[in-house]
Amino acid sequence: MVADGGAVKVLLADGGIVDGGDGSTSACVLPAYCFSGNPAAGCVDPGRCMPDEGRSHLASDILSYPYLSQPPSSGPHNPVWATWGVSSVPIERVHYVHNEEHGGIVLVYNCQGDGGCPDVVQAFTDLYNGTPSDVFGEVKIVVTADVDYDGGTFAAAAWDHVYTPPAGAPIDLAALRCFISTYLDRGPEAAP
Repeated sequence: MVADGGAVKVLLADGGIVDGGDGSTSACVLPAYCFSGNPAAGCVDPGRCMPDEGRSHLASDILSYPYLSQPPSSGPHNPVWATWGVSSVPIERVHYVHNEEHGGIVLVYNCQGDGGCPDVVQAFTDLYNGTPSDVFGEVKIVVTADVDYDGGTFAAAAWDHVYTPPAGAPIDLAALRCFISTYLDRGPEAAP
């Protein structure tokens, strides 16, 4: 991180620069909490900022959209959001992106082969159960299978941010808790 005339800039591993001031050097402007995670929780944010794809509503009969990020972290979405909690059936991306707009966290998994990945589902369920309710009385986490997620076994998404560990990586509960505490209730719309 370097200071440049009052703006905070972050040098990325790929040589790019993210400008924390006016955003002129990047498609993704990082708010201050992106730089340090959640200091109150004593963690460093494991997520990556993604370009904002907008927040318009699709027609209610449209059940898919070609999102740019994996998993989706913003963009056009269904006017109806998914029920908060652990889902036993896959939730369409156009629904869970609406949850992200409301400040929610989406924990996705794509378990191939026999037996699935019960350890991932249990870890995500435990994270959901261990997260306090917000001012609306909701635990703003959605846990769902996502057969279109192709970045590994699991990931997390919030509005404009994703946490995508390398394929085959074990679950890092500390990193997931940090992602949740950093981005929970930070969507562009304050709603249940």
